[in-house]
Amino acid sequence: TSSSSRSNVVVGSSSSSSSSSMRRMTIDEMRALHQTALHDAEAKRTELRLVLASRYRELVGSSDEVIRMRERSEELHQLIAALPKLLTKVQQSVAETTTTTTTKI
Repeated sequence: TSSSSRSNVVVGSSSSSSSSSMRRMTIDEMRALHQTALHDAEAKRTELRLVLASRYRELVGSSDEVIRMRERSEELHQLIAALPKLLTKVQQSVAETTTTTTTKI
């Protein structure tokens, strides 16, 4: 072990939220702390990517559902718009049938 890795470095301040007293760490401890922080940061980035991917899939699924709903809505609108014409045809058919039946009697 080199003498530089055994030397102590002052980390923190009296206003630190974790401790009001100053703390001494060796360079090796600081390196370990740094590696842990890097690992934790990478884990959080990975977690965020997974959450975002999940949300994106949900968004795409929702938009597909909205598109299907719009298509069904347009189909219903066309059917409802055609109802008056169909009703007129039914009334004419009933009138013709009534006239034909009345004429035969």
